[in-house]
Amino acid sequence: MISSWLFAQYHLASSRLIGVIYDQRAYLFREGTLCPATKEDVVDSLEREIIAKPALQRWGKDVTLVVRTGRDRFNVGDDVLSRKSFAQWLGNSSGFQPWILEERLLNHEGLNHLSSTSLNTVRIMTCRCKSGRISVFGAALRFSANASIVDNWPAGGLAAAVDVESGKMRMAMPKAPGLGLEDRDMRGLRLPDWTEAKTLAVCAHERFGGLSTVGWDVGLTPSGPVLVEGNDDWDIVLPQRVYKRSLWQMPSVSCLAFGRSGNEQKG
Repeated sequence: MISSWLFAQYHLASSRLIGVIYDQRAYLFREGTLCPATKEDVVDSLEREIIAKPALQRWGKDVTLVVRTGRDRFNVGDDVLSRKSFAQWLGNSSGFQPWILEERLLNHEGLNHLSSTSLNTVRIMTCRCKSGRISVFGAALRFSANASIVDNWPAGGLAAAVDVESGKMRMAMPKAPGLGLEDRDMRGLRLPDWTEAKTLAVCAHERFGGLSTVGWDVGLTPSGPVLVEGNDDWDIVLPQRVYKRSLWQMPSVSCLAFGRSGNEQKG
């Protein structure tokens, strides 16, 4: 997973990284560098609302909303913790993998009606073609359908295919039938700042030359598109289900077939 720390190194618009906790060690992100700190220093630097998430988990698992309600009071998911208890919680949670603390992003007003509890991200799928050009070959807007703070499909969200050229959406649907979620008609609705979002994803892929394809999670916020994360092992089921076609029947299939990682594939 490509996270906000790497995005900051390349000066790409992204969610603002605050700090990282890993195995009782703590770091504050200052002027583009992770600086050693104490867990208490990190806790004291937190603003009103932040997102805490494990760096190596998938599908939104264990992503936690933290709301600071006072100097010594933090709502952590469903728990209310003191400053000391929250610092201990961070240390205990990060025993096996780094935890990332970053600002909570808000939805563009044109998307907030879909779900106000989650950041409704658009998964933009890019590929490095044989010529070296980066192409956007698919996209899907994802949003929570059950008041969750994450929009991930396996967490009970809905996803709608996006027309790559126009930014218009199609029907939104769950990952599989029989999950108790109904399809939602999104046809004709257009994503805000779509051209800028595509440009951001293409620019990001250009910075990471060794990757053939990437699924970029882009938040469409009141101040414009921002990168949330990049996935080189993105879910290939998502575009096939929402577009209702095989991956090889999608536009730009030649880009996928002749993608490359470092050296061009042969055969």
